[in-house]
Amino acid sequence: MRRSQYVLQKMIGEKCYLSPISVEDAEQYTEWLNDYEITQYLTLASMQISLLIDYAFSVLNLHNIMLRVYAFNERAKRSYESVGFKMIGKRRNALIRNRITYDMYLMDLLPEDFYSKKDK
Repeated sequence: MRRSQYVLQKMIGEKCYLSPISVEDAEQYTEWLNDYEITQYLTLASMQISLLIDYAFSVLNLHNIMLRVYAFNERAKRSYESVGFKMIGKRRNALIRNRITYDMYLMDLLPEDFYSKKDK
């Protein structure tokens, strides 16, 4: 049976439902992904971070990748550290949200940091 002949159905629960992704969902996903309250702790990119970093070093020939992460986002910081990013500095009180200030950490990754971590 060809894939186009399958009928994909939603699984409906009391509080939510699961369904296959379809083109008709694009507008709703775009709205969600542009809503800071929804995405502030998501690590969508980290699902493929190792693949992307390998591509950056081996295909694009980058020698250093730098990123910024805010102090309140511990999950992101741990995720970056898990693939080899190292802290290189911080910008104090870089963000004010609801009258609370947060530091911004600067992290970078060299090929030797990434590949030595990846090989373990």
